Amino acid sequence: MDRLFERLMHPRTIAVGSLLFFAAVAVGEHDFAGTVFVAAVAAVLVALVLTATPRPRFAVSVVVVVLTVVTAVSAAKMRFMGVALHAFDAFFYLHGAGNAAFLFGDFFLPVAAVAALASVGALVVIAIYRRDPPLRDTRRKAALALLPLFGLAVFTHPRQESDRLDSYYFGYHLTSSLFVSLGDVGSLFGEPDLVRRLANVPPSGTYSDASPCTAGEPRPDIVVALMESAFPPSLYPEMKAPPGLDAAFRSPDDRIRPLRVETFAGGTWITTASLFTGIPTTEFGWMRPYLPYYLHGRVHHSLIRAAERCGYDTLVVSPLAYGFVDEGPFLTSIGFRDYLDWKAIGAASKHERDAVYFDATLKRLKEHRAATNRPLLVFVMTMATHSPFDRRFASEVRLDGEPYGNGAETDEFLRRLVLQRRDFDAFAATLAADPGRNGTILVDFGDHQPVVTRPLAEARTPDALEHWGSIAYRTYYRIVGLGRDLAHPLPEVEALAVSFLGVTVAEAAGLPLDAAHRELAELRDVCGGRIDGCPDQTRLDRHLKRLVASGMLDLGAAAR
Repeated sequence: MDRLFERLMHPRTIAVGSLLFFAAVAVGEHDFAGTVFVAAVAAVLVALVLTATPRPRFAVSVVVVVLTVVTAVSAAKMRFMGVALHAFDAFFYLHGAGNAAFLFGDFFLPVAAVAALASVGALVVIAIYRRDPPLRDTRRKAALALLPLFGLAVFTHPRQESDRLDSYYFGYHLTSSLFVSLGDVGSLFGEPDLVRRLANVPPSGTYSDASPCTAGEPRPDIVVALMESAFPPSLYPEMKAPPGLDAAFRSPDDRIRPLRVETFAGGTWITTASLFTGIPTTEFGWMRPYLPYYLHGRVHHSLIRAAERCGYDTLVVSPLAYGFVDEGPFLTSIGFRDYLDWKAIGAASKHERDAVYFDATLKRLKEHRAATNRPLLVFVMTMATHSPFDRRFASEVRLDGEPYGNGAETDEFLRRLVLQRRDFDAFAATLAADPGRNGTILVDFGDHQPVVTRPLAEARTPDALEHWGSIAYRTYYRIVGLGRDLAHPLPEVEALAVSFLGVTVAEAAGLPLDAAHRELAELRDVCGGRIDGCPDQTRLDRHLKRLVASGMLDLGAAAR
């Protein structure tokens, strides 16, 4: 055993092993700059370990194990959420029992695999520690090397800013992304780039917060259904979809209306935040996935508050725990009065057929109509089509035509999509049969595409997730009047940015718009439904500046 250890830990073996290790890192990084940065970071980490214990072979093994585990976690996150590892993830996904339960429940296999890898690595480094004798003067030399090595890491830092899209985390930078992101953490508690930009925008007055609504005026109920991972399959003709599935996404005028979202494969809460606040989450760069925490208590103007001023009661029906990624607290902070998570509605788990959440919505709507004449705005979220797709959902249901001829995970997603649309169609039919005394405005939309479409999107546009205009960020929306006509025609645009969807819903329901929402509607029309690529970016900046100046959005004094 001692002879084997000496052979494995011989300097030549370590040198060859290190070269092979960094060759593997280069494959995961997809670029030379990231690999060089990882090498510099590895040198800093080795020096840090050596200042603690002067055992060179142990130090190298610790760093190799740490970087391997980091890469594995980042690869898993990239696979299931389309974005690489970030330093803030440890807080965001493990803060609170609801987050941890979601992570360890839905993604048990990858979590268990990473835990096993880390455990084996720990056993290896412990064995090496016991057999690696300390060397004299190593601590002093390592301490002296720390400063120049840290300077090298700073010099080789590969972060490149792009126009309103912090694209580094969307590339395959599986090892470097965590260390690159360390520079972001401080700004989470400081000022995002948006604040610095707005500081240079000249003041343009404030918005009046006066409500244009007339109390007691009859108004329709509004039901907004977030359809998890849903998009019309015709977006990718090469995908073999079940016959007729595309028709489920068509409006009564037989059109599919594209929606431009701001996240891919995960991060539903990003879409939700943009929908109800009307604020483009793209303006917050790398902070976009963590906005429920950052914006909690900072947004004082929203579709929900506007509806409340028009006499609406408001409700969320969610398949997840209230505290999950702070989404429940965030939504109540922008105006929602009631929040029913999966436990409150009596669901057996958060992974039920969508009919469970739709039935809970219908039950609450019926009770509300019986108790009061006040209209209700209800936001219901679905879950059946959520990743991962490596297991069969509702296994007792067999659909015609399956398997459909794609990869196993793509076929499973499409199978779940069929189930989702069936449950929604039954829900919509029930609402249409009893739309209420003033009718109902029914909205459904896709929050983002599933991870299985990434290869298809990248076949169209290399590095598709680094470009907001790519097909990867396109889903759909529908707004239908039940028992009444829409009060305002839907915008004729190529694709509607999700931050314009809320005000579009308000118009369709006939809600009078306050000054801030009128400006948002005008921006939608001036920009052709776009945020990225809007021909009048200056006007968008002025709008955001006025929200801050009016106390409707709290970004601190620097943004006023």
